[in-house]
Amino acid sequence: MYSESSARLFKGGRVTIAPSRFLRKRRKVLKKTPAKGVLQVSLAVGEFKQELLKTYNAVNKEIFHGGVRQQNVELEGNRIIILSRNGRAPVLKTLDSRVPDITGYLDYMLAQIFKERIKEELEKRFKLHITAIFKDYDAATETSGTVIYLEHDFQSCLNELSELS
Repeated sequence: MYSESSARLFKGGRVTIAPSRFLRKRRKVLKKTPAKGVLQVSLAVGEFKQELLKTYNAVNKEIFHGGVRQQNVELEGNRIIILSRNGRAPVLKTLDSRVPDITGYLDYMLAQIFKERIKEELEKRFKLHITAIFKDYDAATETSGTVIYLEHDFQSCLNELSELS
């Protein structure tokens, strides 16, 4: 189900995330840090991926007024790779056949806005140090690929968080 390297990197590690209804139900809170109610929580790889995808979907809904239909995330070294199927905005579908240059430019601009927002949210919520985000969208298949490139690999991030505890 998970790649061996991902499971090894998160085994026994800590990830910092903001409080959510999911976490309050689980009662896994270890300690409250002074930074605006951010909680340190011990998460399994699967739980981290779920919270990551919830954040990704929330930003997608904010910008495109629609969530993703299907998404998959892989954690590998210092990269987070998210593949998703997104419904195309009806207005862009309508314009695709008449003014493809303009819809291509609008796709590009929306991707830039999305990258800024997802970076803000991931850095705020998970305390990740993000170097770059790469995103591409294929309108014909309504498929999107996002690669989030981190400053350090996950093991380094987890070690830093463990030292703060």
